[in-house]
Amino acid sequence: MSSQLRMERVSDKQGTLEFIKFPFRLYRDDPNWVPPLIEERLDFFNPKKNPFFEHSRCQLFLARRGDELVGTSPP
Repeated sequence: MSSQLRMERVSDKQGTLEFIKFPFRLYRDDPNWVPPLIEERLDFFNPKKNPFFEHSRCQLFLARRGDELVGTSPP
């Protein structure tokens, strides 16, 4: 039987990397998926590099079932 879905806040660089890399696993067999550049995604979510964060905030979340990452919440 599957365990409950658990949402956890992303609060560090490791969590941000998990958030960014999740679609690579989700869409790996989709021939139409064009993966983003990981470095660009890291810069996008970095408040020091993205002017969006001068006036806004966002919180990323990871969805886990047991220890397995099964989803993310979009910002």
